Amino acid sequence: PTLQKEIRAEIVAAAERTYCQMWKTEVILLPWLVPATGAMLERLTAASVKQRMQSLGERQPDKLFLLVVEAYGSTYRVSGREWDLSSETLSAPISQLVFARGEIGSATFRLVQRLFRPLLQIESAEVDTVGATIRAGELLPADSPDAALPPGMFFQPFFRYLDRQYNVRSIQTVPWTYLRLRSTDRADAVCDLISGLRMPLGSGRRRRVE
Repeated sequence: PTLQKEIRAEIVAAAERTYCQMWKTEVILLPWLVPATGAMLERLTAASVKQRMQSLGERQPDKLFLLVVEAYGSTYRVSGREWDLSSETLSAPISQLVFARGEIGSATFRLVQRLFRPLLQIESAEVDTVGATIRAGELLPADSPDAALPPGMFFQPFFRYLDRQYNVRSIQTVPWTYLRLRSTDRADAVCDLISGLRMPLGSGRRRRVE
């Protein structure tokens, strides 16, 4: 319990220091993540996590980082996956070894940073260039370079189809298509459009589509 409290406190402090108002971080124990092992994380599916998240209703977080710490003799293995509410996708698992008990908290936060998949809202699309807005980018702390998105980062676009009440009806990933971040200015981003499709993002905005 003492180690758990230390890890929780260190993760929250690091998130507040790095992302400030961009993130509202809470660290909790998940009773359904049993056994809490890296093997269990690998067996999880997007559908199973979505079902767990839907039980929370409006209290669903935008991001859920599923993290486990396992002891292997004198070393530790930290493993994690990221669930994203907007795309309803689960990232591939990532793990790393930690060689000192006192470094578990900082190593876990670094793993969270590696798992984090930022979100862009596409505002305009041309033949090979996309203009977008970075989610919470207007809250980017000026003195925290670790929170900035590096040029060259790749994003996979997806469409969210809404019903008349603007609830998500379905989500469709755009195949054979990626966005490569070219530059950013606070919340504004410019990306290169890379695709094997002709006009993969369409020719304009459509009603009830994000």
